[in-house]
Amino acid sequence: MLDRAVEQIGAGAVPATIEAVVDWLANPPESVMAELGEAGAEAPTALRLVLGRPVRGPLAGMFHTASTVALDPTAPITVIDTSAIVGAAPELRAIAQAATSAWIDATLRSGDGRWRCVVSEEGWDELRNRAQAQAMDGRLRMTSQWRCSNWLIFHELADITQFGEAGSAHRNQVKGIITKSPIKILYTQSAASMALLDEIVCPTQAEADLLTRLPQGVGIWHIGESTPVLVTPVAGPTAYALINTSAGREG
Repeated sequence: MLDRAVEQIGAGAVPATIEAVVDWLANPPESVMAELGEAGAEAPTALRLVLGRPVRGPLAGMFHTASTVALDPTAPITVIDTSAIVGAAPELRAIAQAATSAWIDATLRSGDGRWRCVVSEEGWDELRNRAQAQAMDGRLRMTSQWRCSNWLIFHELADITQFGEAGSAHRNQVKGIITKSPIKILYTQSAASMALLDEIVCPTQAEADLLTRLPQGVGIWHIGESTPVLVTPVAGPTAYALINTSAGREG
């Protein structure tokens, strides 16, 4: 039934909004119902119950109608601010992540010839949802064709233990995303992260000893198969004013 709704959107018969799809499901064409037969007679009602939540249910007000923001694919930088949904219901956060991920992927697939860098500041949270992990895995596999560099930022590697059972397909996919990334930049790690680090990154003993006591801002860079190097990034005054958040911790 959902496939038929998508077909109607593609044909221009139904607006591309959740609200319009819910209205269409309330009175689907007889030809569609005849095609579904008795086995699919309850499909419209079931889908309305699911899709109705962002329209009139507890998730209403954010995703049910057309976007009020237009993405400019020619802009030098685009920031998607998700601070408004911090602490929101998990379902709402999942919808927001799916929407923004689809927006990003549509831009990358446009084939406009631009090179892009996609930075996921809360990478661990984006991978919490299995569907999002699958989407990110696909994005990494299409890096060359889509002409993009993907950056995932984790507070520490132990963050990935918050979702998916050990050995589950979800957890293994997240680990695969990390292992297939050719560049890994490692800053100070807690003792709780070291076992995962040994498994996924395979640092030398000397690196492992350093990673629990690196000074702030100093990291170990793994670039492909080359020898890891110790790096202290230096920011100019303009960049430092933007990235320095230490003042907020001083009270």
